[in-house]
Amino acid sequence: MQAREISKAIYTEFLQRHSLDNVWQTTMMGDMQEARGRHVLYLGIFDDTDTLTGATNVVLEPSHFGALHAGSPRGPILDYTGSQVTASLQAVRDFLKQKHVMYWTLNPYAVYEKHTLDGKAVQGSRCQGMYDQLMAAGARHRGFVHGIDNSTEPRWMYVIPTDFDSPQAMLDSFAHKCSRSIRRAMDFGVRVRELSEQELPLIDEMFSHAGDKHEFSWRSDDYTRRLWNTFHDSGAVKFLVAEISLQDYTGRLQKTLETLRQQQAETEDSIARIRSKKMLNRLKEIEQKTASVQKHLEEAETFEADGPVLKLAAGIFFDYGQEVICLMSGYDERYAWFCGPYAMHWQMLKHCLEQGYARYNLYGISGEFGNDAVDSGVYAFKKGFNGEIWELPGDFEIPVDPVRYSLLRVARKLKGIRHRTS
Repeated sequence: MQAREISKAIYTEFLQRHSLDNVWQTTMMGDMQEARGRHVLYLGIFDDTDTLTGATNVVLEPSHFGALHAGSPRGPILDYTGSQVTASLQAVRDFLKQKHVMYWTLNPYAVYEKHTLDGKAVQGSRCQGMYDQLMAAGARHRGFVHGIDNSTEPRWMYVIPTDFDSPQAMLDSFAHKCSRSIRRAMDFGVRVRELSEQELPLIDEMFSHAGDKHEFSWRSDDYTRRLWNTFHDSGAVKFLVAEISLQDYTGRLQKTLETLRQQQAETEDSIARIRSKKMLNRLKEIEQKTASVQKHLEEAETFEADGPVLKLAAGIFFDYGQEVICLMSGYDERYAWFCGPYAMHWQMLKHCLEQGYARYNLYGISGEFGNDAVDSGVYAFKKGFNGEIWELPGDFEIPVDPVRYSLLRVARKLKGIRHRTS
């Protein structure tokens, strides 16, 4: 096996034909890295017949002792079920030696094991051969970790297959609370649309509030802007907002109230003629619904100071390859009643179905499934869509310059930097 640089065109063509093609390995993501002053290589991995069998982008940045660190986020793109994984990784390692690289970090975008919604491993789904071949290439594994680590991409993902015959069939597959919330948002008139470039600060504002609650930090408005500049024109990224017009919402409530009052009058007339338990129960139900609508009308008045259109939720979505990924989303808790997040995800799920995407990826979860999990509330929300849990193999480091890498490990220990490797 041999690794060598290839053109962006050849690299992209290979990625788009591969089942593990993902947005982190694209030349667009490479361009985004280069805009930050990093150098990006596009490597092809060739077998003994000079056939291109794998590829990866490699981001180079200064490390310690005058050497470089190389990173392949969500790569390399290989057949991890085959027998050439070790040889392919060693070929890339040998190439990187020429570039004065000390070590190479990779985290393959391939499923290590699937799990049920309560976290139990699906029997027969583990890809042990992938892990074994990575380790045989001299890799050091950072561990089968759980939790949320903002310094790297998630090791656990929540994925919803979208191979349904119709939107209704997909909606019916969700948990009752989830499908009810989607219908409620539609009944309320929640609208989902793409944000303009001038509206991008809304994303950062919404995510900052979400981060304060769930104990994570959003990167920055600069990151949001770089995503827009790099991906938007190609259609590979969408910035969405779920919003509701108070005028439209209160108008719907008023119409509902008029209908209920008419039903109440008709029911009272029926009771006056024939008093029955069935009609009395119906009257009680109508009165309860009327009281509920009146309450929501009063609540709507308290929102008027926030403007005529309420911003309920916002999200960033990658629209690429075989999937749509919700990279990040957040919502305003004051308006939780309107079910904005459900409306936004339902819009993108229908988009997956219409455009033929294989899955909708709600992306990172902690991999912890108890009530005390750091993301228990977020996971409960995602779980309602009745998807699948994918555990990825995680982060690996392959020493390229063993002597300097050994010194780095000593330095990490002295500085108290915890890199769990095996």
